[in-house]
Amino acid sequence: MVTWHLFIIKASFPPRRIAHFLTQVHSHRTLLGMPVQRLHIDGDTADMVSATICFTPPAPLIPGQVQQLARTIYALIMVGDKLELVKMAPIMIAPVQQLGIEIHTYPEHVFDITLGLTYDAAVAQRKG
Repeated sequence: MVTWHLFIIKASFPPRRIAHFLTQVHSHRTLLGMPVQRLHIDGDTADMVSATICFTPPAPLIPGQVQQLARTIYALIMVGDKLELVKMAPIMIAPVQQLGIEIHTYPEHVFDITLGLTYDAAVAQRKG
């Protein structure tokens, strides 16, 4: 089992998309096709949603896969349910620093993953 502590910066995503993504994961009990054992919303502030997701991948994740899964989740939140290549492709090839994706790895398959922590998002939150 893998545990992801997700920190999703609201200023980087369209309104209501974060809640919709988390609702979909909860109701379908899957994350990108992988069974989810637990989803807990740890916090929801004006600037960020934090959630813990425990799921079972089909095989142990390697660092490149973790980054690609995080990028895919970012794209799903940004684009929504209607997945179109024209909208997904720029996200899937953009540098993780540009998207504000940060990944910290801990023992026992635990990851802290931040989505949308860009300079622009930080400035927007400071002004708001």
